[in-house]
Amino acid sequence: MKIPRIESILVVVFFLSVTLWMISKCNDKRAVTARHQEELLEDEEKGRRAKRRDTTKTEVKAAPKPTVKPEVVDTPVVKKPTTLPKGVMPKLKEVSPEKAQTTTTTASKASDVKPETYPTLYVVIDGLNVRSEPNPKAVAVATLKLNDKVFFLNKKTEWTQEINLDGKKTTDHWVKIRTKSGKEGWVFGAGVHYYKK
Repeated sequence: MKIPRIESILVVVFFLSVTLWMISKCNDKRAVTARHQEELLEDEEKGRRAKRRDTTKTEVKAAPKPTVKPEVVDTPVVKKPTTLPKGVMPKLKEVSPEKAQTTTTTASKASDVKPETYPTLYVVIDGLNVRSEPNPKAVAVATLKLNDKVFFLNKKTEWTQEINLDGKKTTDHWVKIRTKSGKEGWVFGAGVHYYKK
């Protein structure tokens, strides 16, 4: 039995129109997906720029003042050059273990301040030492694990230092932090980050 010519033309036209409709829907969906990906990339790029701006600033914005005043530990401010020559360690005052213990006790009293008032950082190096002073030879007051949460106390050294991390030489500032247990100290800046890695 032969299908009449008009009916076969109608069937072909129907299939062509359905195919064209499907192609246009796919193109629309593809365009929406591409726009969404572009927005995600722009947001990610803005985050990188903001992070770069934060890490390149020499002065850090002060956090809102806490309601409880922490007890201040006076440490002498030593003016250092912006970068130290290769292989030269900064000369800092040695701290005896007894003095480090009193500093830790004072820091735990200061932990009454709500940690939410300070920016959160995450540890990106397993076994990162928290030091009593910004010096790799200073007394370690705590050791942190990978992805531990710490609070940035809005203080960093004016000078940078080059340290060998996992076989790579890294230059960064030392930053002052407080652990969740309330211990305060200094960590090498490359050991902490605003995001978990």
